[in-house]
Amino acid sequence: MTPKRPTYENAESLKTELEYANKLAEMWDATAMKLPLKYQLDFAMINANKDVKALVEIKHRTIPSTQFPTFVLSLSKWTKGITLNEITGIPFILAVKWTDRAGIYKYHTGDDVNVKFNFRTAAKWRNDWQDNEPVVEIPIDWFEEVND
Repeated sequence: MTPKRPTYENAESLKTELEYANKLAEMWDATAMKLPLKYQLDFAMINANKDVKALVEIKHRTIPSTQFPTFVLSLSKWTKGITLNEITGIPFILAVKWTDRAGIYKYHTGDDVNVKFNFRTAAKWRNDWQDNEPVVEIPIDWFEEVND
């Protein structure tokens, strides 16, 4: 039997995520609503009419945005966001907060990203075999800066 995967979200990471989500919601004149786990994305941005304006995945990184030329996201989250966008027409947005800036990437049909396999050894990561997975690489220059 495959062991159950640990949950890496904790009170601190959820607080950081919610703060960024609320900042974006304020910018967009919306309310950030946490989505159930089955949706695989973090938040829905809801307007005053209770319409969903965007579906948002939020990431927090402890490195500067300039350390790597791309942002790595699991292929599973990428395909979920795209599928929901294609079915509903609601924008799929990836919001990332690095140590030096915050940015958002809004998916556009046909965006050409690299797909590769992310392999992490126990010595380099948290020793979770499920971290070894297909990922997409999104160019950092596709992210629009979010002002603090």
